[in-house]
Amino acid sequence: MGNGREWRFSRNTWQKKLTSVLGVSFLVVFKLILEKKTLHSKLTIWLYSQSRLSAMPTMNKYEFELRFLSYRGLKTRFRLDWDNDTLIALSQISNKGVLEKSVPETSPEDLKRFTHESYTQFKKDFIAKYTDFYPLPTSKYSLAEYIDRLEYELKVIKEMGFNSYFLIVSDYVRRAKKQMIVVGPGRGSGAGSLLAWAIEITDIDPLPFDLLFERFLNPARISMPDFDIDFEDTQRQRVIDYCSQKYGQEKVCSIGTFMKIATKAAFKDSARAVGVPFERANQISNMIPDKVGLKSLINDPLPEFEEVQNIYNTEDNVKKAFDLACGIEGNLRQLGVHACGIIIAPEPVSTYTAAQYVKENDHTIVSQYDGPTLEQIWLLKMDFLWLRNLSIIKTCIKIIKARHEQENKTLDPIFEHFLETTSFQPDINDTFTYESVFKEWDTTWIFQFESQGMRKFLIQLEPNSINDLVAMNALYRPGPMEFIPRYIERKHGREEISYMSAELRAELTKKYGAEVAEEENRKLIEDLSPIMSLTYGIAVYQEQLMFLVQAMAGFSLGEADMLRRWVGKKKKEVIEKLKKEFVTRGETYKQYKPETTTNIYEKMIEPAASYSFNKSHSVCYAMIAYQTAYLKAHFPLEFSAALIRSVEEDTDTQSFYISEIQNKGISVLGPDVNESFNHVAAIWDIIRLWFFSTKGIGEDVWETIQQERQKGGKFTSLEDFLKRCASIINKKSLENLIKAGALDAFGDRNVLLENVQNLIDWTKNIATADFGLFGGLQVDTKIQMRPAQPSNLLERLMMEQETFKAFISGNPLDGLYQYIKKGSFLNQVLEKNDYPKFIIHGYIKEIQRAKKKWFFIKIEDISGDWEFFTRDALDFKKFDLVIIYGSKSNGRVYLDKIIKTGYETLIKLAGSRYDPEWTVVRAKKERYGEEKSKQIEKIKAESADSTIQEQKPSRHSHENDDESIEEGLSSEEMNPEEIFADNEVEEEENLEQLDQEDDETLEISEGNDKDQNSEPLWPTTPDQEPFCISSLPDNLESIQLLADILKNQPGDIPVIIMGKERLVNDYWLQTLREHFGK
Repeated sequence: MGNGREWRFSRNTWQKKLTSVLGVSFLVVFKLILEKKTLHSKLTIWLYSQSRLSAMPTMNKYEFELRFLSYRGLKTRFRLDWDNDTLIALSQISNKGVLEKSVPETSPEDLKRFTHESYTQFKKDFIAKYTDFYPLPTSKYSLAEYIDRLEYELKVIKEMGFNSYFLIVSDYVRRAKKQMIVVGPGRGSGAGSLLAWAIEITDIDPLPFDLLFERFLNPARISMPDFDIDFEDTQRQRVIDYCSQKYGQEKVCSIGTFMKIATKAAFKDSARAVGVPFERANQISNMIPDKVGLKSLINDPLPEFEEVQNIYNTEDNVKKAFDLACGIEGNLRQLGVHACGIIIAPEPVSTYTAAQYVKENDHTIVSQYDGPTLEQIWLLKMDFLWLRNLSIIKTCIKIIKARHEQENKTLDPIFEHFLETTSFQPDINDTFTYESVFKEWDTTWIFQFESQGMRKFLIQLEPNSINDLVAMNALYRPGPMEFIPRYIERKHGREEISYMSAELRAELTKKYGAEVAEEENRKLIEDLSPIMSLTYGIAVYQEQLMFLVQAMAGFSLGEADMLRRWVGKKKKEVIEKLKKEFVTRGETYKQYKPETTTNIYEKMIEPAASYSFNKSHSVCYAMIAYQTAYLKAHFPLEFSAALIRSVEEDTDTQSFYISEIQNKGISVLGPDVNESFNHVAAIWDIIRLWFFSTKGIGEDVWETIQQERQKGGKFTSLEDFLKRCASIINKKSLENLIKAGALDAFGDRNVLLENVQNLIDWTKNIATADFGLFGGLQVDTKIQMRPAQPSNLLERLMMEQETFKAFISGNPLDGLYQYIKKGSFLNQVLEKNDYPKFIIHGYIKEIQRAKKKWFFIKIEDISGDWEFFTRDALDFKKFDLVIIYGSKSNGRVYLDKIIKTGYETLIKLAGSRYDPEWTVVRAKKERYGEEKSKQIEKIKAESADSTIQEQKPSRHSHENDDESIEEGLSSEEMNPEEIFADNEVEEEENLEQLDQEDDETLEISEGNDKDQNSEPLWPTTPDQEPFCISSLPDNLESIQLLADILKNQPGDIPVIIMGKERLVNDYWLQTLREHFGK
């Protein structure tokens, strides 16, 4: 980096350039970058030289390229027949329209006037010709309006010095698309730029959505533009590598981040250094309050600090630890790497910032200055983000294409377009998508719309347009969430849309009379209705606030953005000053009464400035949600296969996806050496798993299997498979293929496993045998299998659980649905506060030991699962079939007994009700539609106000984390997502036969009669002194543990948590004491 003096000189130089009215610093940086590595295409260079623009002092080659690309982009987007001569003529500007002042000092009216003055005569005539030409069938904007907006943006970008910035971003985005790397439609306020859409940085046309360029780049203030670009998650590094290769690896680096030493960490580190015992240090650390500095803790005479101060004054080692800790608290601890920020510099990054490698064996360069510091010296910052949903969309469309080719069908043009451009543009008015996904509570795996609370609101809203999705995406956050019920009521016409409150009308009537009040109302409707009718009179977006102050008080959009930003900072003196200006200008501009503008400011602008959301960002993410929903609605099989493919390296998530997909009635089959490929495939009406996800199967194994199948066709027998794939056959690979079911076509799994060594020996012999004229006579080409007991259903399922952590070939309750549905289901019991008597058939999904003789046991049936906690040592094992007898009273479950049984026993008891066609997958599918309809009707009957009380989402903002956590601590015990209600209860005649069987029974309590003091499921013990936690823990793991204890493990022992009495059992009381101290 050089010495400190050089650095100070460099930094001062950049700061001086910052004051340049034309943003010279940006021009210098970007020009240096582009000069080092030529960006422009050969075509635009040639056109520039031929167009005589090179002799024009008002336009350099960078501006020409940007202008030419933008008009070529309009031609492509709108499918216009413009030739190169037309594009060159539109790219030209006159020598007029030169700014007389800096951009921030130029009024919006003058900025637009200068833009129009720069038009050539050709452009003026061209715009006049296309004033009534609308390039899109549904567009409300003419081509002339598109050109005017584009020219305005080009003018602002030129004057602020950002031509090359846009070229660089456009370059690597277009390069990614050419390499078939999917790029997101946009993110953040950048989607408000028409130029960004024209040159393919974004995929959102801002005009139909009324997105504002000023929200992205405000002429009223010079600041760094910031494009956040989403790439598909598996290909992001390729884009970064391209930038490194083009501009030089030494000129591209990640941004450093700094982690500071927190208060408790400072004390613990110091305590360890001076020899305070670990246990004692932990005890004292737990006494340190959150958000209190150590110096304040040991010096401020506050009652809550007294205990710590006594320890400080009486224990010498602790005093030393505190004194040391005060010196290191808040210091930088270590260098980290920004998750997505990348710097592109005109010279090696070490010229501007100290830099280092991330790790000794990782030569990724990272700056030793953080992001804000790098921005101060005007280095070019790019955000390369990743999004798994983009990979899912790409994989799904590729599967759709493969299936269409297999079935000789014509591929839809929207998919052909995607495969050429990676731009996916489904019809956003597709009724089937809204009806089958968003209105039907089926938003699992739909980006941003998956949560239970969001689903409930969608059912009540019944969205039928992309605008509804955009609004919900913006409203479902702490703060604006309270407006969702009003939005829903107004959409359905149950609440009148009004811009004048009854309070304001009464005030105006009293002071000026009814006629003046009505005139004020008329003006409000005239000014605000075009802005907020789309959101039913509710200010949802920041852009609406900007339009509002423009319409009512004549603010420019740049001024409106500044007002929005300053009001959102919640500084009282600033708010009052801006209110006065708004009221004054409203009275001058539209003759509004001060009472009207004051009311609008206080009741609409001021609150909305804090909670309103960036519409550009909301549109982008609503678009991704709609794209995934479209695929899910029209191509559920292909979409499901793409989902599994997206998590092929994450076995836990993969198993969850498989289970959920099976619940939809889609068959998922295991790998097969004759059918599977490297990755998951959608074949006919089923999903076939792949070798990549099979435990213990390496790349060489499945590559060899596929190559042999391509060369010699399918394997005709086990011998044929072993002979042709002898090079990859060993004990491990063979066992894993057998357990996964990949060799089921050639024999039973138990039999094959019993003969693994036999198969390996045969493979070796056949490989070394001489099959000359007489040499192979002594070789037996047929494998002689040793006899073994064939596997049953449960044994095969256990093998699949070991391999995939999911059931593939069946379920332990297959065939028994018609029998067990006469009893009860878990979710029936869990959703009700009282359940006098239940009998549940299920199996043990998990058993986890928790300290000596304590156990967590998870039971699963057709409807879901349930975990309970017991101190009894159960002689049960995973996947044992069980019948549970019990009851529920006042929200507490009482178990009478759990009977372990067998599959054959249940088949015998089921008698004629056993039907192998009734698999669990089929049962869930049959029940899903009917029960989902019941639940939807139930939710529709609820008011949105009651729904909102249950939801505390933290997405987009963490301002209310404490309140959200506290709400979670006091919520209900469980809230299953699926409801499978069935009120019939079977007579116990057949069930009682189980008492005569040899099955094992565990008696949990003597009876179920509450008058006989039946014990609850969770054991309790008295405690004399209530345990107390006065504030939330200081780390997320502790908060989650606390929430889990209080939410899922009730008991009889009172504890005091943040001033409220809660009930826990004795085990969790001990856990609280061990984890959180006394």
